Amino acid sequence: MEIPYFIQNLWETRKTLVIVVVILVVFVIVSGLVLLFIPKNKIIMELNIPREKVELIWWKPKFPQMNSSSYRNIIGKFRSINPNVNIKIIDKTYGPDYYRDLLLAMAGGEGPDIFSIHNNDLRAYLPYISPISTFQNRDPNTQERILELYKRDFVDMVVRDTISQDQVYGITSYVDNMQMYVNRDLLNQAGIPLPARTWDDLLVQIPALTRQSQFGGVFEQSAISLGTGNIIGSPVPNIDKHHEILPLLIFQKGNPIYDNIKEEVTLNRKGDRGNNPSLEAINFYYSFADPKDERYTWSNTSPNNVEAFTSGRLAYIIHYSYFASEIQRRNPRLNFEVVPLPQFDGTNRKTFGFFYMDVLSKRLEQNFAKKYWAEQFMLYLSQSEQQKELATITGFPPARRDVIQEQLLGDRQKQVFAQGALIADSYYRPDPAKTERIWSEMIYRMHFENRTAAQVLDDAVKEYQALVRAGPKPR
Repeated sequence: MEIPYFIQNLWETRKTLVIVVVILVVFVIVSGLVLLFIPKNKIIMELNIPREKVELIWWKPKFPQMNSSSYRNIIGKFRSINPNVNIKIIDKTYGPDYYRDLLLAMAGGEGPDIFSIHNNDLRAYLPYISPISTFQNRDPNTQERILELYKRDFVDMVVRDTISQDQVYGITSYVDNMQMYVNRDLLNQAGIPLPARTWDDLLVQIPALTRQSQFGGVFEQSAISLGTGNIIGSPVPNIDKHHEILPLLIFQKGNPIYDNIKEEVTLNRKGDRGNNPSLEAINFYYSFADPKDERYTWSNTSPNNVEAFTSGRLAYIIHYSYFASEIQRRNPRLNFEVVPLPQFDGTNRKTFGFFYMDVLSKRLEQNFAKKYWAEQFMLYLSQSEQQKELATITGFPPARRDVIQEQLLGDRQKQVFAQGALIADSYYRPDPAKTERIWSEMIYRMHFENRTAAQVLDDAVKEYQALVRAGPKPR
């Protein structure tokens, strides 16, 4: 008997329906399994990736070791992965005009999407910059917040100076820091086989490395440039970076100058032994330019210490890693080396450091696509491969610990500055220019106003506290 057509049709319909249901069930199960093993933040991120073309403008202060060409390859690699993103990096001359132009552009609703600020300046520029929110995401492999990985991967000074309220605001690839440059020939002629490792070592070497003229008061050769600040009647200091050398001695004595956690000035705080670390550091610094002290090896009539060292009249000078290129420029035949900065105590090793960090403009918060890709680029810059490349290109001491570890296996000079990045420190300067002036005036008053170290320290504390109360000031 022939089966009626409508029954055949019903059977085919049910058969099709069953197949469709089975396919849907399989699809749901497979999709669920896939989603189960993909981190939720990655799923959300993938769904929200903006694909339209964007251009990011990046203002970069130009230095001899670091400029737009340093980033050309890194930007190219980022674009090869993300072809919809164009990053236009613009070299800018660093100085007061850089900051003035930056603030004027931002006030007019324009300016760069990415720009650089000094590590000291985060508080002053917080109203103008946006946090890098990608660091709040979780790593797809470990499920840790990327922020926690960042805190472990970078040296302490970088972590402290780039983070506010547990948000990362800036990315750097280096921490330049002060170490000691040595004129080998002067040590050889004095019969000194090894550079000083501690301050006590250096004090022993001073007589052999110091030579005064027969008329007295004028040094034909000095052991080290410490004890003064500015040349009388000249805008050029006779100790370059004296306003950072004196604070680093205070760090070494155990005083941080400013407590970032309690947000209070500690400059005149007593030490654990009832001593005053700042007072000890000031007296120590001043003693090298005190005619009545056996350490006397430098004076207010001495030439600029950079000129003295590069012309072969100074045995030791304290300076940053970039100073090596200045020596090569001025006197390529100078026989010098770099050694670790002397310390008072091997358990509290400190030096002074600085860096510039790249930050995101607040304006980006009005454009989701540009903000997303700017944050992705910042995260990309923080990764080991890019950090390693920048350390190689620029020669600056690395900021990332795994790159430091590699440099510790390299040449001696890189080792010294790489180790220095681990112990580098700085302090809060609400008004950088006025804060630096405090140190210069402190030394000037001791030399020319017969003020004691205790008196000038009291003055400095009051002046610094007034600046802190006034709050951070953009450069």
